[in-house]
Amino acid sequence: MSFPGLEPHFIRVRKYLDRRHAEKLRLRAMSRPFAPDATSRLLLVTQGDRLPQSQIYPFHHYAADLKRLYGTDLREADLGDFLAGRPVAATGATALAFQTPFDVSDADLDRLFARIRQDHPLARVACLDWFAPTDLRNAARMDARIDLYIKKHVLRDRSQYGRPTLGDTNLTDHYARRLGLPEPATLFPTRPVFCGRS
Repeated sequence: MSFPGLEPHFIRVRKYLDRRHAEKLRLRAMSRPFAPDATSRLLLVTQGDRLPQSQIYPFHHYAADLKRLYGTDLREADLGDFLAGRPVAATGATALAFQTPFDVSDADLDRLFARIRQDHPLARVACLDWFAPTDLRNAARMDARIDLYIKKHVLRDRSQYGRPTLGDTNLTDHYARRLGLPEPATLFPTRPVFCGRS
């Protein structure tokens, strides 16, 4: 039995409940220190906005499996709190993955990496890039400071990362070319190995 007139309302309610569930998981992960018996400790330093959080939710969804299979305890910290120097419940991570906004300043990056070195000196560090596939605007700035760079999604043909686009992303490039929009050519500097090319 279906109710076509009510279906959009059901979808809205389901999305609202999913969002509330994700928020609860995030708050719980932010409020507790690492378990003392954890084999490894993963701290996610994240932004609370919906798009960046879509990259984080799977970690929470599979947290029990990470614990069972690898002994990994998962915690989360808010990027704003982290940069402001406010206390974070989880310290001593063995691995730390962070997100940044598009326009993160050099000063904020310096503050972020100083805090990582201070609170998590032995952690392997990864950047969780949630930007558009061809948007590598911060890659060169972080290259020497991280162990791993993880894109939310990548282009199938990775050779496209070495080509300029009109505007910052492949989407702006598509519409600029299609509609004749005046966008500047952009090529984000990266080393070939950075994009998984040899």
